[in-house]
Amino acid sequence: MQEKSDIVSLYFSKKLKGMIGAEFFDMATVPEDNIEDEFYRWYGDIFYVNRKKFLVFSNGLTKFAFVIPDYRVEKKASFFKKFCHYLSESMRHNNFDPDIYLGSCEFFSHDTVVNRSAMAHLSQLKEMCTHVIKIEHYLIKKKEELEYLNHYVNNWITTYKNKKGYHRPNEVFLEELEKRGLLVEK
Repeated sequence: MQEKSDIVSLYFSKKLKGMIGAEFFDMATVPEDNIEDEFYRWYGDIFYVNRKKFLVFSNGLTKFAFVIPDYRVEKKASFFKKFCHYLSESMRHNNFDPDIYLGSCEFFSHDTVVNRSAMAHLSQLKEMCTHVIKIEHYLIKKKEELEYLNHYVNNWITTYKNKKGYHRPNEVFLEELEKRGLLVEK
């Protein structure tokens, strides 16, 4: 069983970096050593639908993803809280306990190392989500609609570097939780 990381790192696209707010960058640190375990690295970008900002994040290893709808930089609510809230909601919707993943993380860091595969996956997700939101006329105001969109992005089959064929991100995330002994029997 691998030891759990106490750092979750985030890499932002250039477009998104300016939208995060200074509070996150003041709180987050850049670790001295790179985060070795890609399971604790997240990549984020922004896309627009009908002039509304949507943030999309994907895990570097599993491609497990979630969308933050109608994003606005607010001085009172920190980005860190929003990130954790929407990640937790997406994990719960996929029957994962967010506490097993986020529970013992001590802090977040702003990562400067980019994973091109993860960023390419984000580009595909942005196109797909934009299409789904426009086609379905989503305003993504209701919790059920957001859950549907996040369910959709985690069931969208994709390829992985060290795996043959196509796999669903939620299944790969489950495999990685199992490998690390992070699943709690209910």
